[in-house]
Amino acid sequence: MNMAAAGEKGESGLGWRRLGMGLILLAALCRGSSVERKIYISLNSTAPCVRLLNATHQIGCQSSRNGDTGVIHVVEKEEDLSWVLETGPTPPYMVLLDGNLFTKDTLLKFKESSRVSGIAVMYTKPAPPEGSSLDLPCPNDGFAVCDSLADYNVWSTVKPINNSGFLAPEEKVVVSAARLDGRSFFWNLAPAAESTVSSLVTQLAAAEAIHKANDSQALPRNILFAFFQGEVFDYIGSSRMVYDMEKGRFPVPLNSIHSFVELSQVALRDNSSLWVHTDPISRSNESVNAEVKQLLELLKNSSKDTNVTLQEPDQSQALPPASFQRFLRARNIPGVVLTDHRAAYRNKYYNGMYDTAASIGMDYPSGLSKEEALIHVTEAAQVTVYRLREEHAQCAPPIHHMTAVKRSSSSLYYGGLTDILAVVNPCIKGGYK
Repeated sequence: MNMAAAGEKGESGLGWRRLGMGLILLAALCRGSSVERKIYISLNSTAPCVRLLNATHQIGCQSSRNGDTGVIHVVEKEEDLSWVLETGPTPPYMVLLDGNLFTKDTLLKFKESSRVSGIAVMYTKPAPPEGSSLDLPCPNDGFAVCDSLADYNVWSTVKPINNSGFLAPEEKVVVSAARLDGRSFFWNLAPAAESTVSSLVTQLAAAEAIHKANDSQALPRNILFAFFQGEVFDYIGSSRMVYDMEKGRFPVPLNSIHSFVELSQVALRDNSSLWVHTDPISRSNESVNAEVKQLLELLKNSSKDTNVTLQEPDQSQALPPASFQRFLRARNIPGVVLTDHRAAYRNKYYNGMYDTAASIGMDYPSGLSKEEALIHVTEAAQVTVYRLREEHAQCAPPIHHMTAVKRSSSSLYYGGLTDILAVVNPCIKGGYK
């Protein structure tokens, strides 16, 4: 009995010890989790800077092979830089940088210093008033680089054409072009409100207005609406369309282009003025110059009933960065590029993360639901309607029929600035791969 009792007591004591050890370990784990939460903060909304490659070059960001760590130090003003770069006693530092200091000069200082292991940029609201763009002074000057982008140009015509055949030699088309893509320093954080969405929405609204015109099928020339993808990477989309036209892989041959109208950045007007740019090199050809003059006269006459004023820079001024240049490399084509700037960009956030709806005056009254915001006619949408009438006034419906188009423009702006892919109909894609 005594031995049995002793044995039971021993087993019972061992069980309690095991239970006690388990509780201690559990408490330690709970404490460890609590300490971890005090040390680490999860960033749920981030956009990385990534490395992009082509066959010969690379751009962007990349960590070290084994990763990078450092002491977090907040840099909110210029004076804080000296601590990180010179006097701080515990390098390397992981810099948490105020968005107002996110400039090329600051990044170069960090890049040249062995005391900085990485950077996290805080998104600033409102956007820096002096502007924020890391692009070149002349974007797409020379050749940009990219990874293996796989996407599509989007195109459609007012009058149907046979995709399996080719236009007759006497048939000519007017190309109306805009770009589809935008980019910034940070991957998937490229709102591109002025650099892309303004021209994209204007062209979509123009296409809708012409489609609603009763006599659109009786136009003397067909209109090809083209939306080019990959233009920020050395005009990938427009280059591919030109290539396909030259090789007979596109239903519209290059020689069938009568004229070319491109919409560039058009939202930041100055007193409702738009600038009409032409190519001085192709205009040295007398016949091309005569057709360009005729096109300019047509555009000016079309804008008389609107509040948009068309102006021309000096004829010797070169074209701004535009998809039209890729077509001119292959053939002298009469054409214009419509912009809101004479020489220098008015967009202070070009190809940057602050090129947002607010930067082009897309102001919505507070308290609107998403559904109400979709149909709210903003000033930008109204100006879009004036511009589309200026571009295609001979085909556009009467002004009293434009309310629906204004609402469509508002919806497109809202959709384009919240999810630009939502306004592209995949059924009319034309591949460039």
